[in-house]
Amino acid sequence: PRQQTLRATIEWSHELLTPDEQRLFARLSVFRGGWTIEAAEQVAEADVDLLQSLVDKSLVRHRDDRFWMLETIREYAAERLAEGQEEAKIRDRHLDHFMALAGRAYDEQMTAEATWFPILTSERDNLRTALDWAESSRPQAEARLASAVAPYWFLQGHARETYERLAGALSRYSARDPIRARALTQLGKVDPRAPGARAQLNEAVRLWREAGDRLGEALALEAIGDTHLYAGDYPPARIAFEESLALRSEAGAPELEGAAALGGLCQLLVASGEIERVEPLAQTLYELGSRSGNREIQMDGLHYLADCPLIAGAYAEAEERYLRTLAHARSSGFMAQVPTELLGVAMSAAGQGDYRRAVRLAAAAYAQRDALGLKPGNPAHWWIRLQEQHIGSARRQLTPDELEQAERLGRETVFDALLDEVLGVKAGS
Repeated sequence: PRQQTLRATIEWSHELLTPDEQRLFARLSVFRGGWTIEAAEQVAEADVDLLQSLVDKSLVRHRDDRFWMLETIREYAAERLAEGQEEAKIRDRHLDHFMALAGRAYDEQMTAEATWFPILTSERDNLRTALDWAESSRPQAEARLASAVAPYWFLQGHARETYERLAGALSRYSARDPIRARALTQLGKVDPRAPGARAQLNEAVRLWREAGDRLGEALALEAIGDTHLYAGDYPPARIAFEESLALRSEAGAPELEGAAALGGLCQLLVASGEIERVEPLAQTLYELGSRSGNREIQMDGLHYLADCPLIAGAYAEAEERYLRTLAHARSSGFMAQVPTELLGVAMSAAGQGDYRRAVRLAAAAYAQRDALGLKPGNPAHWWIRLQEQHIGSARRQLTPDELEQAERLGRETVFDALLDEVLGVKAGS
């Protein structure tokens, strides 16, 4: 009865609208999670006065620079849109608008990542809606959009969805062009450990070469390096990273473009225990990210700087550095990286003999990693070996009851509360 009363109220309010207001009301239903005035103008051809009228009549809400509808109202508006003759046209406009938005974000991810990260976060539901529409009607647009948002969504902790979106798009789009090449490359970067990842990336390299795109080829080679790295095949990984850097240099690309390949080389050196060579490279990586304002590159540099004292056995210093990286990743919204940095803190704790804390933090990190759909990696990978060495040792120092209690506390603690505790964040700050 309550729902029926609410629907009757919405119907009554709708009937009081002018035809132009009714048309705009229906068109606005394509947005999920709200919209900006610019989006409303481009997608729904919104007139500002008409939009304000819908706000005044409580059919649309508004705060700061964002508008939205309550879900029950939006569903009713969507029914009105479906009854008319222009639903496909409006949904195509919606897709085109967010494809252009995501395309700019992708092109500027190195130089303006901090600007685009919150924008794509606020538009996540709209991007999902656009992808759903593209899946059913426009496979090329689906592949373009899925690959454009992939770097951001992965960092935000949506690894599983990102991979599934890309894989689905590629199954529906088979043209041999740069659009497919980019989607294949991003698929390999999201999960370099997936079966078939290297074959897909090799296809991407061929497509980039056919298109004469050296920077695209360099990106795919960088991802191929990751596949070798995670499999423990270090010599071919080094070759792939070095080829990627060489291609970028030949193309005259900015130094920033080679940051990920430089990070890959840092990983190789860490895996080989060559920490005296890692430290200056990692510092260069961090400074490169700092100068450009790219927080992801800063984070990579901080992470490898923390690995060095861990491997050297300077555990207190390692913990301090991992805590700094953890705080950076969390404040930046890079939730996919947070479990990794927490594991660094846990291993540092184990090295200092704080075995219960080490096991508890590791259990929390593993649980969060699973919740985000992140894979642990190949057992040959150096990061897995470090965990076996430090967390495994900590587990063996505890009695069965102590081990069970520490792991249970780690799994059951609210993850954000645990991060507050670890980082010394006061409640409400």
